[in-house]
Amino acid sequence: MDRYIGIDIHKDFCHATVQNQDGEIVKKGEFENSPSGYDEFFKGIGEASVAIEAGDAWQPVYYSHLTRFYERLERHKPKKLATIATARKLTKVVYWMLKLGEEFHSEGYDPRGSR
Repeated sequence: MDRYIGIDIHKDFCHATVQNQDGEIVKKGEFENSPSGYDEFFKGIGEASVAIEAGDAWQPVYYSHLTRFYERLERHKPKKLATIATARKLTKVVYWMLKLGEEFHSEGYDPRGSR
């Protein structure tokens, strides 16, 4: 990967900067926080390493088993607790992905299916 992306996610919009391996800005701008906003902004960028500012406005970005987990918690727990619990779950997911060399599965992952 020779591109690096930094994203600041807000409820309705995002700011992003794409840099090449020399640190030169390839693209910079603001876009709608929606799947189509992401698709349009990042069209043609290709693979990249991504850093996302920590926060709780990420839910519209990627609807996955983590989002469903967050939504279930938020119905019965304070928003801050739901955010922290989801971040902890995401940390565990990333740990096991790296340890096992697995890819992220947005729909969730059942290890019994890989046997």
